[in-house]
This record gives sequence, structure tokens and C-alpha cells, in this order.
Amino acid sequence: MQALPIASLLFTAATLNAAPQEPTPPAELSRFQPLVGSFEGSGTAAMSIEGEPMQWTAKATGRRILGGHFIQLDETVQTPMGNLEFRSLYTWDRERNQPVVRSIGTLGMTGIGTHSTFEGGSLVSSQAGFAEGRLFAARNTLTMTAEGYSFVERELGEGGKAFDHVVGRMKRVDRTPEPNLAQASHSVAQPDEAMARLAPLVGDWKLTGSIDMMGMKMEIQADETIEWMFGGKALAGHIHGQPGNYEADWYVQYDPTTGLYHHLHASNMGEFSISEGQFAGGKLVFIESHMQMGTPATTRSVLEFGDLGLTRAWAHTMVGAADPVLSFQATYQRASDTSEAVEPSAGGDHPEGGDLPPCCAKAEAAGRSCTHPCCVEAAAEGKVCTTCSH
Repeated sequence: MQALPIASLLFTAATLNAAPQEPTPPAELSRFQPLVGSFEGSGTAAMSIEGEPMQWTAKATGRRILGGHFIQLDETVQTPMGNLEFRSLYTWDRERNQPVVRSIGTLGMTGIGTHSTFEGGSLVSSQAGFAEGRLFAARNTLTMTAEGYSFVERELGEGGKAFDHVVGRMKRVDRTPEPNLAQASHSVAQPDEAMARLAPLVGDWKLTGSIDMMGMKMEIQADETIEWMFGGKALAGHIHGQPGNYEADWYVQYDPTTGLYHHLHASNMGEFSISEGQFAGGKLVFIESHMQMGTPATTRSVLEFGDLGLTRAWAHTMVGAADPVLSFQATYQRASDTSEAVEPSAGGDHPEGGDLPPCCAKAEAAGRSCTHPCCVEAAAEGKVCTTCSH
């Protein structure tokens, strides 16, 4: 499953049909159907073999999205240390014929190095990496039934001894208020300053450009909305593109342990990918390796933007032993013909530091507060964000 991995690097071979049609979701996805619905539950979490387990409670809502190709599970967890929010996407990788699950949340993007398979009636996933300030190697067993789902995440501790890191059971209920992850702000993790560098991406955009897949070229256009999620700990984008009826969701989070941005992409064409990126020469560059119609491929994508927002993006792809091709290029402009800047309402009392920056002025004109992490921090001190003011 392959998708060009950044902001709107979206259109792949499936889009190049003369009359693009959404492919049928894989039949294997029905194995995740028990996750659709509303749930409430509880469990425990321990940080080490000797650690005292901590109690938690949770609510969750699962639904099919993007033409039925994915099941999206939103979970809000209440702990003594604060709230945690997670969004998980479940799908089936047709290229590798295996289940896939990836998550984003207040603790960052998880599942980047995950390998999953079904054993009996359970989904078993293994993962190793660095999270919450420590190295870890873990196995998660998710069991789904008509009554709900349960899970056990078991970690390898010192000396090769295993312990139950997280244990929980979620029961199906008639109705649970849906978690509003876009507005979540009270949580354990804090936004990284690196996310503030992406603030100019927030807004409504129109892109025009072209794609080139194996020598076939096509003009494309799309509408894209980019907003903050998890109180500024992630960016979320939704795209509706032409030709056809292309839809995609994407997310970006920063990993301070590696210094890399992680980008997750999913679409109604069944595309699913994770890429890694960093700033180079003032531009945001992402790289990804994947399978494209049974052939190994790699893509390098570049996003160019300034204080006023997106300007253009492009990507080069190598498939098999073939030479690189310019597989995507596009230019962007805000959906509104006017500038992002909106004059503050007359008589408004502004924080110390002068006129509001464009993002805060627009939010004020709409009767709400700016959600950029840097602006939220400045407002808490009675000041104007100096990053967005320049």
C-alpha cells in the first residue's frame, strides 16, 4: 500500500484511471468489525516489574472511514496523572497480505515499527523503540468479541523478565459521548516546540498540480483543511481531490527522541503509509520506502512554506531499478482570496506585545481562541506570540 507521504502528496496509480473508482475494501477488514461502536472500560498500567499498577478508565468510539477501508478507533483515557487521547487506524495491507494498526495520540505516534498478525481470534502486534523516556520491547494482544475488546501489552524488562505494562477491557455500550480529540488539551504530554514550526500549515487550502506514474501524467486539484489535534501535539489534514472522488486523512507528530517528524497517511483508495522527515535547507523533507504493485519503491517529498503558509510541494519516486521520476508537483493558495490576516475587532483588548499575529486575528474574528501551541503559551502569560508575528 503506497501513498506519497506529505501534506497533499496524495494521488497515486489508482487515481490515474480514466474514470477513477474507489476499490472495494478488503474482505479481511471484517475481522476488525467488533471495534465499530461505543465502549467504556477500565484497566491498569505499570511502568516496570516493580512498579505499582495505576488504575485508569476510558471511553472509546469506533467507526469505518474513508470508503470503509479503515476502522478508526478514538479513545480517551483518564488516569491519576491526567488524560490521554489516542486515535488508532486499523486496515489490511493487500501488498503484504497482513493486518496493520497505527496510532497517534498525546504520547506521540505509535506503531511505527509494529508488526502484526492474527493468532486464533486475537491480533498480536510486536514493537520495539524508545518512548516515555525509555527503551522498550513489547507485545500487544488484542482480543475482539461481540461484547467488546480486551488487550494486554506485555513488555520485556531487565534480565529478560516480562511484565504487564497495560491491561484493559472495554465493554460495548448503547451510547458514549464521542471523544473530541481535536479539542483535547488536558493531557500528560506537552507539545514540542518543533510542532510550532508547522503553524503556517494550518488553514484551508486549494492545490493545483500534476502527477506522473510510470509515464502517465494527469492534472489534479484538491481542497485541503489542516488543523491542530491533541491540543497542538499533532497536525491533522483532510483532503478532497479530483479527478474522481479522492479523500484522504493524514497526521504529523514530532518525535523528540529521534528529532524526526512522523507522517501517517490513509485514503479511500486503500493507501496507507508512514514516512519520516526533518527540515533541510528551510524545507520540510520526508522519505518513505514502500511496495508499489509488488515492486520495492522509495519516495522523497519536499514541502515548501513560509510565515504566510504553504507555497508548493513536489516528490520524486524510484520504483524498482528505474530512474527517479518527478511523481508529484503542486502549488498552494489559501481557500479565501484574502490574506490570512484579519483586522482585530475594534475596541478589543489585546495581550501585551502589540497587534495580534494573523493566525490569532483570524481566530478572534471567528469568535474563538487561536490553538497554535506557541500562541496558547504566549496568551497564558498575557503576551502576543512573537514567532507568529514575524
